[in-house]
Amino acid sequence: MKKVNYYRLSAYMLIYKKDDKFYEGTSIEDIYNLYEFDKKFRNLLMSTLESIEVAFRTRIAYLIAHQYGALGYIRTCDV
Repeated sequence: MKKVNYYRLSAYMLIYKKDDKFYEGTSIEDIYNLYEFDKKFRNLLMSTLESIEVAFRTRIAYLIAHQYGALGYIRTCDV
């Protein structure tokens, strides 16, 4: 927990607060566990999102090349 500073955790504290006061029973471990869950979840999503992004960009490049030629991306920017 010493590797994560207050400002990094502060966004995760918001769901444990109301009127700038923490709900009773809230611990720093609760906040840190939420942070860790979010970190792991983001890492899982990033690998999947990267594959989707590459496939999407490839498809767009393929469509532009077939419709406008190898330099079609230049002409489509002028429109």
